[in-house]
Amino acid sequence: MILKKIKTNYLNKIFEDLVKNDDFSSIIKELDKLKKDNQELYNLFLSRILNTYFKSDKGQYFFQNKIIWLNSFELSDATIIRDFLLFYLKEKGNLNIFPTTYVEALNNLSDKHQNKKINFQELVENSFFYQYEILQSDESKNKLILNNHVFFEKLPDKFFTHYYLTQCFFYIVRNPIHLYAKYRKNYNQIAALNMISGLEEEIINENQSTQNLVENTTKSWSTNVLSWTNQNVMNTFRGLIIKYENLMEDPVQSFAEVISHLIQSGMEIDVDYDLIEIYINEHKEKFSGDLEFSEDISNQEKKKLSREFGEII
Repeated sequence: MILKKIKTNYLNKIFEDLVKNDDFSSIIKELDKLKKDNQELYNLFLSRILNTYFKSDKGQYFFQNKIIWLNSFELSDATIIRDFLLFYLKEKGNLNIFPTTYVEALNNLSDKHQNKKINFQELVENSFFYQYEILQSDESKNKLILNNHVFFEKLPDKFFTHYYLTQCFFYIVRNPIHLYAKYRKNYNQIAALNMISGLEEEIINENQSTQNLVENTTKSWSTNVLSWTNQNVMNTFRGLIIKYENLMEDPVQSFAEVISHLIQSGMEIDVDYDLIEIYINEHKEKFSGDLEFSEDISNQEKKKLSREFGEII
């Protein structure tokens, strides 16, 4: 106990001096060493460092790599943007980006922390900590993460993410009646309704990960959509809404908007329509999604969905 206190005081002095001088590279090196030696002290001092720089203008210089979020209620909808960006950024900027889902990234952290279950409360309290660790595990300037968790906030200073950790985000939104038709085809009427309403957690978790240590926080379609399309969230974290239906009908325009948004968010690339069309011509099967209602969906079902989601639709 005495030795632990002596070591804590010693480390406290080291980090205080480094923070005072804004010696970012040395701070990260000391944290890396501490992570290998003592996980408990690493957690303590990393939390202190993060709290310091999240509240300071100098934080923009401390956090060197950032996340590009691809968000959607139905996670597979975001894979269309992911696959295009992997191709485009490789061709235009020779950038090799290794995407993951948020659940997969969090599961990897859980493995490092003795398979600790990350429930919703854990996510709320420690999302900044987890996302910093995810970024530190990847040397690339940007980390592409697919996500279907709801955006949350717990005032005064707990949010799903921080603008020092996020380059920008995209939210791919699909008509819930189309989603219901897809779910009904794969499962059944009750399961489809429950999935849209955020009640079928087992199926949602099953679709995210085979060994899920992360509590599902997708919530209902309406809660998920409203959380990410909130104007304050859009402005603070540089968000762009993409309609799935537009992506299927006019992928050239949708992809051009994606690249333009990355440029506006600070990425040094340009919009190349020829390259976009090459990708689309080589992957025509990706843009053949059925946008029509399934013929076996009754008018009663459609009316029920319209009553629940009509205003948001």
